[in-house]
Amino acid sequence: MSVIHGDPNDYNVLVGEADAGHRQVVSLIDFVDVVHTNTVCDLAVAAAYAMLNKADPLAAAANVVAGYHEAFPLTQAELEVLYPLICTRLCVSVVNSAYRQKVEPHNDYLTVSEQSAWTLLEKLLDVHPRLAHYTFRHACGLPAHPGTNALIKWLESHAVSALVVGHAGRRQAWRNV
Repeated sequence: MSVIHGDPNDYNVLVGEADAGHRQVVSLIDFVDVVHTNTVCDLAVAAAYAMLNKADPLAAAANVVAGYHEAFPLTQAELEVLYPLICTRLCVSVVNSAYRQKVEPHNDYLTVSEQSAWTLLEKLLDVHPRLAHYTFRHACGLPAHPGTNALIKWLESHAVSALVVGHAGRRQAWRNV
């Protein structure tokens, strides 16, 4: 838990001059969404915006997750809820856009990402939550599946009795795979 910005997106993040092709964040603006909540929610919001209008939105999110994890290591629990939080943010965004459009129909800024968010939500229907979770774990330098290390340890300790299906359906001992 911490105080988070609540809306880190390309309209609220100020970057400095390019240095060797890279830009650094120098400031944030628009603090109207600041709230005390789970810290990972800021990452979810930033990742949701980074995914907009991308051919491979999951890869775009994974890049944001990797950078975030490098500076602020994510916990297992945070990685488990990250994708649902990203999807929730997108849903909240389109609901807010619809509401704000009725309240202020002439303020185009309030709906600037609405169509992109709908398009992304439709794309994400094809992304299984476990795939997203495993992709984010991999981006953090962790084994894709949380049980990978335990499985490898078990297979190594049961090498004689553990058989794995090999090529052309042949069974092979774990050490031979």
